[in-house]
Amino acid sequence: MRPRDRVLSAINHQDPDRVPVDFAAMDEVWAALLDQLHLEDRESLLKMLGVDLRYIEPIEIVFDRRRYKGPSLGAGAEGAWEDIWGVWRRPVRYAQGVYQEIISSPLGHVRDPLELLDRRWPSPDWFDLSDVSDQCKRHFGKYALVGGGWGAVFGDSFRWEAGPCGCFQESEARSKHWIDHDFACPN
Repeated sequence: MRPRDRVLSAINHQDPDRVPVDFAAMDEVWAALLDQLHLEDRESLLKMLGVDLRYIEPIEIVFDRRRYKGPSLGAGAEGAWEDIWGVWRRPVRYAQGVYQEIISSPLGHVRDPLELLDRRWPSPDWFDLSDVSDQCKRHFGKYALVGGGWGAVFGDSFRWEAGPCGCFQESEARSKHWIDHDFACPN
């Protein structure tokens, strides 16, 4: 069974040949695994682990500002920084590296949906999307494709507005729609 078919089967509550596999890790974990397993790149590791999903991501949009082309984002004390949504994060060190902890959410105080109309929302024009088409073409048809960091453009904003219960119900419906219907890769 192809990885894409395995994921579709599970989403449709059918029996796949095995449980679909996903993998995510901090950069330092990726690096350690590649080193210990003597692999050259992340794709090799994903194949070795039998991962069924491939994340389609513009050249790093959330944590790497070198490719960001949008309005200025805030920077604070002790490495704190503002992301594209206005969420503030700070680096927290642990034994193997650093993770980015959320310290402030911009919509935590919103009580009236009309307040959302005055917010600055991210725009695709803020990001370098030049490699997305190649990623789609490389994995299309074989793997289940998932919007990576840019998927947050839809997922995070929806969670803020709908809350956890509405988000999970809507996400299931959206997953069935997007994976069931092949989409054309951007030119």
